[in-house]
This record gives sequence, structure tokens and C-alpha cells, in this order.
Amino acid sequence: MTSIILHAIAAMLLEERFGPASGVGGVTTVMAILVLIAWAVAAHEARSGPRGVVNWIVSIIASVIGGLAALIFISFAIDMMLPFLPIEGSIDSSEHPVKYVLVAATAILVVLGSWIPLRATRRLDKEKAAPDIAGAAFEKQSKAR
Repeated sequence: MTSIILHAIAAMLLEERFGPASGVGGVTTVMAILVLIAWAVAAHEARSGPRGVVNWIVSIIASVIGGLAALIFISFAIDMMLPFLPIEGSIDSSEHPVKYVLVAATAILVVLGSWIPLRATRRLDKEKAAPDIAGAAFEKQSKAR
């Protein structure tokens, strides 16, 4: 998981530094990177556990939705913090170090946002699993009453 975070930070920082600065291309590239990050998290999580084809599909959908939801919350938070940041003018046109810190934080939070729903689906899968011996004994006692 840490390698996904490091690759996400590197991809976002490289795109921010050397990618297109204006127009649709920059935004499209950022969104493509963020969706690829969510897919990488889903593939890592699905590969690390015993999951079937249906669970792979559920993992990818949950990861992409979680990553995009995290991105929405991050953009709202950045918009609220913008008046308090030491940047003059627009954040896109500045070369202030705070801009790159925000880009790295966005990458980290998108990875975490796409990972949290996957952990929730794995937890639900574990709860649906057969009860252990203590759980079976409890069920026998509750049925006897």
C-alpha cells in the first residue's frame, strides 16, 4: 500500500510540475491519474485477499466511488482553506510550495478514500463467513431457549 501512495504522489507531482497548465488537458490528466490510483488500490486489495470475479468488480466500483468521493471532499476543503493560504492569486498559476503540498495531500487522501470502502466490504465479507465454534455454541443455546 505504501508503494501505491508513493507512486500516486510522484505521478501527481510530476503532472503538476510538467503537465499542461491550462485547458482541459490538465484537468483530464489529473482525473485520469486519480482514477488509475483508485484502480490500483482496488487491484491490490482484491489480489491480496481470496476474492472471486464478482468481488473484483465490487472492489473496483467501491474503490473508484470512494476515491472520487474523497476527491470531492478534498476540493471543498481546499476551497475553504484558500483564503488562509499564503498564496497571492490563483493556486494553479503560483509556484508556491504550498501548492505541491496540497497536491501530495490530495494523492494521499484519494488513496485512503479509495481504500476505506474496500476495508468495509472486506469486513462485511468476514461477517458473512461461517461462525466459529464459540459462535456455533451460542447459536445452539439461543435456539434451545
